[in-house]
Amino acid sequence: MNVQMSEWDVLSDTNRGSVRSMLGMYGTFSMKRILALFLVLVGAAAGVFTYVQMGHVKATNAQVQPEGIQLPIIMYHSMLRNGSGEYTISPETFEEDPRYLKDNGDITIHMQDLLDYVNKQVPLPEKPIMLTFDDGYYNNYLYAYPLAKKYESKIVISPIGYYTDQFSKADANHATYSHMTWDQIKEMMDSGYVEFQNHTYNLHSSDGKRLGAKKLRGESLEDYTALLTKDITQMQQEMQEHTPEYNPTGHLENTGKAVAGLFSLLSGGDNTPPDNSQVPPPKKKKKKKQRRI
Repeated sequence: MNVQMSEWDVLSDTNRGSVRSMLGMYGTFSMKRILALFLVLVGAAAGVFTYVQMGHVKATNAQVQPEGIQLPIIMYHSMLRNGSGEYTISPETFEEDPRYLKDNGDITIHMQDLLDYVNKQVPLPEKPIMLTFDDGYYNNYLYAYPLAKKYESKIVISPIGYYTDQFSKADANHATYSHMTWDQIKEMMDSGYVEFQNHTYNLHSSDGKRLGAKKLRGESLEDYTALLTKDITQMQQEMQEHTPEYNPTGHLENTGKAVAGLFSLLSGGDNTPPDNSQVPPPKKKKKKKQRRI
């Protein structure tokens, strides 16, 4: 049985296509069930653990078809009223998407739903689709979260732990540059509409040597595995500390190996290009400047 997935990155109001047009030109690639699970576990720069209180959204499940099921994945980043910035759209533009999906019978799902389909043969809705947000910006909480509740849409947010820590301490709730806090993450998780994935703790910047989670030239697989495992473990521990009700779906001792193996296979993997539309977190003292990606 195959899972057929395609992913689109929604960049901005000016160069994005609507969900309607994306689904109209929908192209998929097929993969065996085991490969689909592997990509689910290591995708989105180590988005391997599911943090969610399964809740309010219910759908009529379709029978699992022998030929597989198509799953479009739409990825967003930042959201601002003026919609300016390479990776920024306006709330009004985003609202067109869940409204269109609801009107046309497309059912949003979480990563856990896909894992249950792969691992436990739990049927997915007849027309599943996944809406994801990278990086964990505060404006996702401010704008996307209320719209998810309004249209009863499930969304997936992958925050960067380091920035969540920083903005949970000070300077929170600025739509243009803040990242969401732990309290906001817990609130959204408890709603049942928002699932959280691990976007690394602090492997989403450039120090002039390593670009995000990318494998260094000449770095041994053993050292690379240790780096990823340490970072992912730290994010996992932070989630357990701040949202004690969550239950992990992965196993840390295998996660680092899986992620490192895939990234090594892909010659280090790709990372999102630098997002210069976001202002970096406030710095208490001068440090070596990091380039956000």
